[in-house]
Amino acid sequence: MEYPGSVLTRKWRRGLLCFFIATFLITTPIIVLYTSGYRYDWHNGLLKQTGALSLDMQPRDAELYINNERIIGLAPFRFKNIAPGHYHVRLTATGYYSWEKEIDIREKQTTYLKDIELIAKSRAELIAEGPITQLFLSPDERTLLYALPSATSTAWHLLDTPSQQSRVIFRGPSTQNAQTAWAKKQSFAAWSMPGTTTAKLAIANTNEGSAAVVAEIENGSGFYWQENGAVPLLYYRFENQLITYNPLTGQHTQAGELAALDWSVYRDQIWTLTQTSSTAPLIITKDALGFSTVFGQLTNDALRERASELEQWRLELVYEGGVLLKNNATNQLYILSEAGGRLLPGSGTTLLSPFGNWLLWWNDSELWSYLPSEEPQLLKRSGERLQAITPLDTFNTLALATAQGVKALFPYYLVETELPISATNLVAAVEQRWLYVVGSAQNKMGLWKLAY
Repeated sequence: MEYPGSVLTRKWRRGLLCFFIATFLITTPIIVLYTSGYRYDWHNGLLKQTGALSLDMQPRDAELYINNERIIGLAPFRFKNIAPGHYHVRLTATGYYSWEKEIDIREKQTTYLKDIELIAKSRAELIAEGPITQLFLSPDERTLLYALPSATSTAWHLLDTPSQQSRVIFRGPSTQNAQTAWAKKQSFAAWSMPGTTTAKLAIANTNEGSAAVVAEIENGSGFYWQENGAVPLLYYRFENQLITYNPLTGQHTQAGELAALDWSVYRDQIWTLTQTSSTAPLIITKDALGFSTVFGQLTNDALRERASELEQWRLELVYEGGVLLKNNATNQLYILSEAGGRLLPGSGTTLLSPFGNWLLWWNDSELWSYLPSEEPQLLKRSGERLQAITPLDTFNTLALATAQGVKALFPYYLVETELPISATNLVAAVEQRWLYVVGSAQNKMGLWKLAY
């Protein structure tokens, strides 16, 4: 049927209907594919599904470049429908070191770049000049304990970090291998000065700025503060006796017998490592309120050692993830948890990060990490002679002291930033973002502070 004078004749109407149907059939799949994340690769002539990129960083106003193209905006960034491929990401901000990383965007996957806090540029400030040998920071980051030796003795200094005021609190024998323990709820620090058969144990009241030798302890036997008590009590061992010391009253109290190869205190529980005979397995026991429980045992088969060498193993640390043991002769490490035990690759010095149960260990050429329920990860292998490590932030960015200088390592991305100082030892006040370094800068050797 046609209407007189109508432009849309039956032929035109049929043509338009066919056009709209064809348009619908063509565009609908395109729209569906587009909303599903597909894009056409004109270079290769292929239809590909896209990926996504999520990026978080501090400072939020840092400039973001992807393949050298500036992206306008503030963090966090969320990018969808990115063509799969290889991309170069660069973060820059005035007064900070740049951060660069090559990344791959994959189909139907989101690539995450998070927990990135740029390192600020600053000039190192000299705190104390001289051959500093020891460096310890309190858990609240308010007190720094360091040792400055002379020809006849070693002067132990306390630095109040907020005021940056330092004072000598004790003079003792020269030592290179001191150990320290801080009371978490009271203002006391304990440190040992190794001798031939025993070590001198000194206690400092950080509020009063005074210290004195209070006891002798067996070499390698350790000393630990009670964590939860209202009164500060220090546990130490002498002649196979467990003794507590109260610095408020000066009283030493015998707490019981402690005949063990090694011992430790964790959450106010006494952990011991014992062996009934030279061929027997090593037994790890924890004692709480007088009730002993066997946590686990180690055999020569598990450690791949001859039975006569089991006695070389010691308790390196006890933490929420389990028990870490170390071989005194080889520096080899073994982790034991309720789920079982395993030898760890590599060997060397250990550190438990205060931010999560992240275990680190290193030697001159390798740096490893381990988290419970995950496989050990090799973070770095080089010939730079790694000497000391400290976390820089809650994301576990690390400061590494090497023979070539100090570097900041972002371990999740294996990105490094070189800092303008050399060091043999270092610790970080994370809340204040200050790095204390024993090393050299500006042609001077001493203790330096570097804001980061």
